Amino acid sequence: MKAPTSKSLKYCNEICRLGSPLVIAFLAQIGMQLVDTAMLGQLGAKALAVGALGGTIIYTLISFSAGFLSPSGVFISEMRGARNNKHIPIIIKQGILIALILSLLFIAILYFSPFFLQFMKLDKELVEQTGLYLQTLAWGLPSILIFIILRDFIVAFNYSKIVMIISLIAIPINAILNSIFMYGLFGLPELGLIGIGYSTSITRIAMLCFIVADITSNPRIYVLLRNASNHLTTFIQFKKMFTMGGSTGAMVGLEVGMFLMVTLFVGQIGVISLAAHQIASQCVSVAFAIAFGLSQAANIKVAYVKGANKDHLIPVYTYASLGLGLFCSSIIALLFVLGAKPIINLFFDSELLANQEALGLAINLLCMAAILQYFDSCQAILLGVLRALKDTFVPMLLAISSYWLLGVVSSYLLAFHMNLGTVGIWIGICLGIGASSLFAYMRYLFINQRAFTIDNEQTVILKAK
Repeated sequence: MKAPTSKSLKYCNEICRLGSPLVIAFLAQIGMQLVDTAMLGQLGAKALAVGALGGTIIYTLISFSAGFLSPSGVFISEMRGARNNKHIPIIIKQGILIALILSLLFIAILYFSPFFLQFMKLDKELVEQTGLYLQTLAWGLPSILIFIILRDFIVAFNYSKIVMIISLIAIPINAILNSIFMYGLFGLPELGLIGIGYSTSITRIAMLCFIVADITSNPRIYVLLRNASNHLTTFIQFKKMFTMGGSTGAMVGLEVGMFLMVTLFVGQIGVISLAAHQIASQCVSVAFAIAFGLSQAANIKVAYVKGANKDHLIPVYTYASLGLGLFCSSIIALLFVLGAKPIINLFFDSELLANQEALGLAINLLCMAAILQYFDSCQAILLGVLRALKDTFVPMLLAISSYWLLGVVSSYLLAFHMNLGTVGIWIGICLGIGASSLFAYMRYLFINQRAFTIDNEQTVILKAK
């Protein structure tokens, strides 16, 4: 099937208008994490270690939850496309119910985290401090998960700018609260590390309050949220959302798990390798914001036209998103390759003789990261499109094959059996993400062709009658 080219600028513009605020919102969330990390550093190395361990755990849980809750946005966009707004309150209610179920489950896990962490043979004090830190972060989980549901709700109605504004406002709020609770300003007790956990939770509660306030001030969408309490949750619809969300959440977990595993591999090689790996990983995380925004925009647009029975526009939005993704990836790749040294200087002084080995390795890894951007962008967009088409179970199975059977296994073999070290691990990551993007594209072609064939058969039957 050839990529559509007619009115391509119009569709690219629609994707950009919807996706750009989401890119900035994603970067703002990274900025909030950086603020926490910087302020943890003021408390010392041990506090920074607690923040790194606790932050990784909470990030994994929130990422899994975001994937699990993503079907709500798909169903809302599809209902909106079908002009069936009366069912949207049911979707919102079910999404919030699932968010609360996940919150209760993860709060329990976080409160018992010291018990699980002790099996990792970590320092006893580190385990105790991380447990306390996670327990303070747990109180913000329900708010951030319900925020995700309401975010997808308003984005489905093309109100993505408010998500960007709220995310940007959250950065200074979090920084101010960190200072107040850390140092005990205004007569409050000095809480140190635990204060950062409380401030993050309060900031997430504030974000939820802001988005609820915005919705209530918008009559067009507030009526749908207000009517959510008047609709009963149907088991069949709830089961659909839960099953689809489980597959999507599992895919996110598989990818996050792959990166955690390869980080452990790098740790076995040495400190210099881990430092270079951390720099490249941070750059990839920041660059992924663009893929995330385009993926969300493609997901919303494809679900909308699917609900409106305008299936001919599905490939138009898909290829428009892919074209934008590849264009942005090319710019990022050039920055990683041509600006490798200035980027590395943001993390350490590359002129020092002691850092020369790490500098050389980090430059190589940034070149690998440049290649990875193309694969990562394509797979994120295509998986977003497949979610919009409610195809999640088969992509989950393909993710197991690409991320773990190919990505993790090849990383280990290339690093330790072919003696390619950290570069070998990154080749394995590229193979895993590359395979995922290829499988996702093949799956998209199959789903799209099957839908096209069914439509043709139905047309022939109608003409025969």
